[in-house]
Amino acid sequence: MSRQAFNMFITGASGSGKTTYLHEVIQAGKGRCVFDVCVNASRQLSEFYTHRYYLGAEQLSKRYDPAKLARLIKAQRSVHFEVAPGDGVYEFMDALGQACMSLGQFETRYCIVRITVDEAQNYLAKNHMPPGMKRVEAEGRKYGVDIIKVTPVFGSTSDDTVDSAAYKQATRVAIFPMGEQRQRERVMQTWPEIPDPGTFKYPNPQTKTPGEYAVYDRLTGRGVVARLAPDGSRYLEKIGAWRQA
Repeated sequence: MSRQAFNMFITGASGSGKTTYLHEVIQAGKGRCVFDVCVNASRQLSEFYTHRYYLGAEQLSKRYDPAKLARLIKAQRSVHFEVAPGDGVYEFMDALGQACMSLGQFETRYCIVRITVDEAQNYLAKNHMPPGMKRVEAEGRKYGVDIIKVTPVFGSTSDDTVDSAAYKQATRVAIFPMGEQRQRERVMQTWPEIPDPGTFKYPNPQTKTPGEYAVYDRLTGRGVVARLAPDGSRYLEKIGAWRQA
């Protein structure tokens, strides 16, 4: 698989199944990368990492040295940062991006660093993408730096959404059910091969029935929609270039 295949973007409404899918992606990639880093606004996902740090207003008021952050990640290998949204986030994410890129190796065939950014609209905001993270988006694949971004907000006209670099650079996307018309339209405009996510079924916690979602690989032009049959069984509907094969 191409190095580019691990720049991933995941979006869908709250309660649509994104988190369950993200757990599966994180677990599947364990041991594949040398260093594993997560940024989140809560302790969620921290169970997948061996070292945990909380960065509130006091910690974010400090200047973070990319070299020191790189040494921390190199020493501990698996790190979860709980970062409170607000002032100082831009500077921290810039330093983190620089740190992760410094740990990479040019033209490597392997994953050196994996970065997971949950609630990405808080950290990779529209028109406010930190330069260090912008470089991860543009050059990460060349240096073995993978990135996974997750957000419930996509296509908003306000600044409360992710920067376009967060999804335009993605080579694999996972789209979960969403009801907001503007967001659905943006998905279909950005990836015409993906059906209207407003037609996807939501998970049902009471019956423990999983929901429907689409996964699309931009490199191959192929994807699938994980559908639910009337009897509750799962089947895959091919989308994109599969139909022309």
